[in-house]
Order: sequence, then structure tokens, then C-alpha cells
Amino acid sequence: MNAKPPATKMSHKKIVAVLLFFIAFLLFYGVFSFRDAMASSSAENLFFKSQSHAYDAFVEISNPQSEVLSIGFAADVEMLNFGIVPSGGNYARKVIHISNSAKHRARVLFEAQGNIKTLVEFDDTTYLIEPRASEEVPIFLRTQNSTLAGNYSGKIIVTKIASKNALSNIFIKWL
Repeated sequence: MNAKPPATKMSHKKIVAVLLFFIAFLLFYGVFSFRDAMASSSAENLFFKSQSHAYDAFVEISNPQSEVLSIGFAADVEMLNFGIVPSGGNYARKVIHISNSAKHRARVLFEAQGNIKTLVEFDDTTYLIEPRASEEVPIFLRTQNSTLAGNYSGKIIVTKIASKNALSNIFIKWL
């Protein structure tokens, strides 16, 4: 009996599965290592290029019941200074302009850090920007009735992950 075993077909499937797993690992490992390496402002691998910028964020929360109500604003460019915001359900809004001048898609991630984190709200923390497109991203600072008066600060981390080729351009929407 010289019948060929069906193991040959199975081994081809295993090889394809291993190759697909390896490609997925390379794609996603590089992306997540970008997000963890906040000390560097940029990183790159075979598929993606990442750039991060940390904007200082600041707000002074006032207590309208115990003080003369004062509302402040700031026009800083390199800092997200929300000014003076009364507690009790009030808010301030800042806008960050993001753009993608590359020929492939880019994913932009937003994250708040520090004691200001509990007050910061994003419409969305992840944006997919098409090639040669731009978008304005609002960042809100909202107070509650329970928000204590005082100074709050931290950072808003903006990370842009850009596709470097057509293959990574396919996968970037799932990052």
C-alpha cells in the first residue's frame, strides 16, 4: 500500500498559520513597543513609524460657593492650559489639530496622565486619519459637584502611528 498520507495538506496549513502568526506578531509587537517607550519621541520598525508628543496640561478648579467667581482662559500653544474652571459641572474645551501628510493611513492615540486625568474627556481616544487629511480633536475638561478646588496638572500624550507600506496600511485600522 503506497497511499500518500493526508499529512502533507495539514503541514501546508500549519506552515501558513505559523507564517500568518509571525507576520501578525511583527506588526503588533512593534506598535505596542512604541506605546510603552514613552521616553523616546519617535520609533520605527519595518511596518510602522511612531511619534509621540507629551503636552503639559493644567487647570485651576475654583469653588464658586466660597469664592468670587472667576473664569480664566489661556492661549498657550505648547501647553494645554484650561485656565480657571469652576467646580459643579462646568467644562473647558481645547482643540488639537492632527494631520497626516503621508501617503498611507495613520492612527492617532490620546491619553491623559497625572491628577488631571480624572477630569479630562476625549470624544474618542483613537483616530484613523486618511492620507493627506487632517482633523480637529476636541479635549474637554469637565468638573463634577464633587471636584475639589485646587490645581490639577499632568500630560496629554498624543501618539501618531503611521503606516510605512501597503501591508501595514491594511492592518492599522485594528490597532
